[in-house]
This record gives sequence, structure tokens and C-alpha cells, in this order.
Amino acid sequence: MRFTRQRDPALRRAVDLARAGMMRETIDHLDELGKLDEIEDAHLRRLEVAKEYAADTLILAGTRDGKDALNKLIRQRLLKTGALEAASARVYALRWADEDGIKQSTERELAVGDRVAFLQNEYKRYDVRNGEVGVVTSTSKSGIAVRLSDGREVAIDLGYYAALDYGYALTTYKSQGQTYDRVIVEADTRYAHLQDQRNSYVQITRARNDVRIYTDDREALREAASILSEKRDTLDLNQSLSHAAFMERRVREEALGTRARQEAGAKILQAEANAAMAAERLIGEVMGRSEDESKTEKPAGSASSREDGREHRSPDPAPSETASRSQAETRVSPSSSPNRGASAPFSFDPSVTAHVRDFKALFGDRELLGTADILRNELRRELASGKSEKEALAARLDLLMVTTAAFVEGADVFVKAPEQSRRINLERFRRDIERRVMLTGDAPTEDVRNAYETIWASLPVQVHNAHLIARAGESGILRAGWVEQLRAVERKLNDCGGLDVFEKQRVADYLALSSSAEVIAKHVGHPNFIVAVGLVGSGARDIALAARDLSAEENEALRIFDATLRRDGVGRVDMRRDAVLEGPSLDL
Repeated sequence: MRFTRQRDPALRRAVDLARAGMMRETIDHLDELGKLDEIEDAHLRRLEVAKEYAADTLILAGTRDGKDALNKLIRQRLLKTGALEAASARVYALRWADEDGIKQSTERELAVGDRVAFLQNEYKRYDVRNGEVGVVTSTSKSGIAVRLSDGREVAIDLGYYAALDYGYALTTYKSQGQTYDRVIVEADTRYAHLQDQRNSYVQITRARNDVRIYTDDREALREAASILSEKRDTLDLNQSLSHAAFMERRVREEALGTRARQEAGAKILQAEANAAMAAERLIGEVMGRSEDESKTEKPAGSASSREDGREHRSPDPAPSETASRSQAETRVSPSSSPNRGASAPFSFDPSVTAHVRDFKALFGDRELLGTADILRNELRRELASGKSEKEALAARLDLLMVTTAAFVEGADVFVKAPEQSRRINLERFRRDIERRVMLTGDAPTEDVRNAYETIWASLPVQVHNAHLIARAGESGILRAGWVEQLRAVERKLNDCGGLDVFEKQRVADYLALSSSAEVIAKHVGHPNFIVAVGLVGSGARDIALAARDLSAEENEALRIFDATLRRDGVGRVDMRRDAVLEGPSLDL
């Protein structure tokens, strides 16, 4: 007899589809039941998830960052409602080893009523298991008392066992083996491998009576959940070479057939061989530069730190000659084709330019964000496996050289993939490029830029305005209305004939400005007019061309808009347009 947790027939149907590996159908079934909500903005989405919290509810997040953000939001709500005894709150130093064996530490304020999660097994004193949760019943200077789900109450000496954290939200990994009446899932498809078939199945099957999913993109979730990929930990946000190969095979099979599959496969193999040789040269070059810089450091400025008994000596970030390179050598920019004067296809995560060859930070303990944090965690995993710092850097560079080469050689294949697959792979490609820049201090080569641009240019332009969405506050209905308005504008912009993708991106960039939020809000149901405003405001088209498909009333409104810009001064118009034309700064 098969054990079934689910009591609700509709939920059982979803689980049966998931068991059969039919995850697209599972997501569609939940959507039909009204159990799937799409909120693109991460903060607004998590606010909605936090509202769903209750004692009988399990909140799940794919990433650790998502889990931490949700725990913070939920706890803030509980404090406001008086569900926690603020007078009993104490700050405790907590520490544990994560699933990769990397030591973590933090400080958390705990009070009576807080839900906590145990992060390591401990059978000798407390008989608690990794992932088990409980509620704090008392606090003291040396520890806390916790009531477990089985009714036992244990007094935890934090000097002996401190592997605890807030337990309002858990990662999918930590939730395995648990069952709750209700499960709320925060599914962030930017990290698609954390929403693959295996992880989506675990999330859905934790619920007895009800499950609800909040995601940033319905279609992306369907795509990600249909992929049966190898097991991945939450830390690994890099696309591994094996997964890249899997995606390559899938795209080739769907789009090109046997002959093209064989040709593309030969290209990838050749790229891997070329990348391996290039990686060896590059590693030697980088390691040589690092050693030379270490020797020339002043004693007073010499930085060393110890982590787990290992001494780390790191060179200064980028050498002075790198900082003095010309913009032409260090800027990532679009192709020099005459009609491509719009913004660059991508900008670096802020943490990248802040930590280019900053080995002190990458091997240190201070908090890092974004790509820098991802890279440091990858380096820590290499160190935990027994490698030296040089070996850890070499291993990362070797893999990144191979994966970026695979993207370069397979760009013409990737553009034939479904749209969401292209978006997922483009984001992974960008992350790989960013980490190579951080390790080498060198701007991406022309072939890498061209490959990225090829994939980017094959995608429809997306229109988003965070200032407009923020106007909705906590109103789900109003927010959904603004999102639908933006989608209508997006569809109209992508249907515009005579515009290349770079010009469309210029328009989208202009419509993302705070000043554009007012225009979009005032003209609900008029996507033609909003696109025309973007065309004029961004300088992509003059008013005569932009107004061609407008009604007489819209034409007059557009002329008033253009006159207002000119009345406020040519300088202001030029400044706005230049901000869009230049795009974000990509100097290293």
C-alpha cells in the first residue's frame, strides 16, 4: 500500500501527477485550482508569503537568501501583533556547519514564542534531528528551552549546541521528511535548478490539506519543474558543466535534429579542449601576478587571516596598471554596429566591481553580497575538500573557462531554445562571466561578449517599473492590475515594427524610470500611448513616427508630453536620453 499524506482529493491529484513525473501538468492543475500566484517583484512576493504564516503552516523557499528574508518578515509581523514575548528576548551567538560542511555563524534575537529549526543532528543529550522545528518556551543567559513537535521540552545549552536558526521558513532541502497541514512555497525561478522536478515534488508533497505557490514567473516555473536534474545543494548557483551539457542535448534534440546535434556536440568538445588549455595559461598568469603582488606588499598592509586553522595571505585587489586601463579595454559594451547605440546587454552585479581580484574578501569572513558571496562559497567548498587557496582558485577558473566556452560555442543553438530556457541560460552565462572577471581582473573577450549579446538579442524585451508596483502597497488586486498593464505595454513594444532589439531596450529602460510610473498609471488601458511616450522620451523615434498609430486624443496627449519635456529645458531632455543611451557603467 502506498503511503499518502494528502487528505484533499484535489491535492492528491496534484501529487499523483508529480509522482508520475508530470510536473508541467501538476503546476497547471494547481493554477486551475487558484493555488498559484505570480508576483514578479521579490520583496512584494515575500510580503504576501509572510502574511500566510500560521502555526500549522510550513513556508518553503528554494534559496537560503529567500529563507532568511522570509524569516525576517514573518518575525517582524509576529512582534507587531504581540505573538512573541518581547520582554524575554535575548541575543544569542549561533553556529553550525551547513550541508556542504562549511562553518556558519550568526547572531539571532530569540524570544518566547519564536519558532526555531535545529540544523544538525544531536542524539546524545537532546535527541533532535536536522530540520526538526520547535517553539521557544523560555530564555536564559546560557540557553533556551524548546517545545518540540512530539510534545517534549528540551533545555538547550547553547555553549554545547548552538546549531539553531529561525524556523518560520525552511529551505526545500531542510523540509524533507516533514508534513504540515498547509504549505506555502516561494518559488524564485531565477535559480531554476532549485525548482526542478525533484525540488518541486518535495515542496508539494509536504502538505496534507493545502498548498499554495508564489512565483515570479508561471511559465518559467513550468519549464524549471519539468527538468529532472541531478541533485544540487542550495549553495551551488553555478550551472555545472554536466547540466550545461544536458541542456545542450535537449535544445539540439528539440530544435535541430540528429545531424546538427552531432555538429554542435563536436563544437562543444573542441571548446572544452580549447578552454582547458586557455585555463592553464590563465591560471599560471593569475597565480604569478598574485605571488608578485604578495611579495611587494608592505608589512603594515599585509593581510592574513585564519579560518579553521588555515592561514590565508591574499594579494591586494587589482594592480594599479589594471585600474589605469582605458575604458575601451575594460568596458563591456554592445557590438559596434552603427544601429546598436542602446544600453549594454547586461551590467555587472555591484559586488563584482567592488571585489575584482579582492582575495582578502573572497577568503575572508566579512559579509559579501550577490555574485561575490556565491564565488566565496564556491571557494570555501574547494578549501573544505583539502585544496590550497591557489588550487581552489585554479579549480574555479578551470570550470568557468569551460562553461563560458560552451556557451560561446553553443550560442547559435541556445537561441533556438524556448524563451524561458534562453532567459535561464543567459542568467547563468552572466554569472559565469562575472566570476571570471572577479578572479582575473580582465574584461570579457569579444567572443564572450558577442555570444552573450546573441542570446540576449534573441529574447523579447521585458518592461518593468518597480516604482509603479510599489504604489500598490499591500493590495494584491492593485498590484496585479499594474503588472497586467506592464505586460500589455511589453507586448505592444515587442510588436513594434522597424525597431531593433537595442532600440526596444532603450524604450524599456526609459519606461522603468520613476518619472514614467506616473505616465503608465495615468493611461491604464492605453499601451500604444505608453510605448509612444517611451519612444519619444528615450529618443528612439521622433514624435512624428511615434504618433503614427495613435488616436487623435492620444496624439494630442503625446504632443503635450513632448512639449513639456522641451519646455523644461533641452538640457533635461538630453540628460534623460543620455542616461538611457549610455546604460549602466560597466567599468572595472
